[in-house]
Amino acid sequence: MALNTLGALAAALFLVGCTSGGGKVCDTADSGGCDSGTDTGDTDTGDTDDTEDTDLSFTTTWSTDAGVESVALSITNGSGTYAFGMAEESAGGWLGETCLGEPAGPGRGGDYEICHDGASSTGLVLDSVFPDLDAVLKNDTTLMTTTIHEAGHLAYALIASDGECWEANDADENLYDCQ
Repeated sequence: MALNTLGALAAALFLVGCTSGGGKVCDTADSGGCDSGTDTGDTDTGDTDDTEDTDLSFTTTWSTDAGVESVALSITNGSGTYAFGMAEESAGGWLGETCLGEPAGPGRGGDYEICHDGASSTGLVLDSVFPDLDAVLKNDTTLMTTTIHEAGHLAYALIASDGECWEANDADENLYDCQ
């Protein structure tokens, strides 16, 4: 009985089409000929861009290790150094690390304007020192937390020395005017 099933299957494949050796596709139900696999000049209207994307992009990842929260900035396709700014976009939120160049004003960061301007072409890691304002140090620590990030109130900006900038999550107050 197994031979009859195999025989029927082979006959069905022969009538519909099969693949012959050498990568040729044979269609015996059509003209009985084989396609050699040679391109006959068909035009492909799909994406012909086979180069890698070289646009700069960045991501932030929050984690907790041994009770210390930290944010890791990862930069893709970067070169040189960058300033990394963060802003808590909520009522009374912390604006002391925006990198906008001026103090945030009373209640939103006071006279603090800490700019993490030492982000390398691959990134930067900052440990959270919340709630100690005086412990926030440029390129080392931040007042921001995982909780603020997870609530969706944390805007990020990456700023190149020529002023070009990239932003993420900057929707509530639109502090950054980036790409």
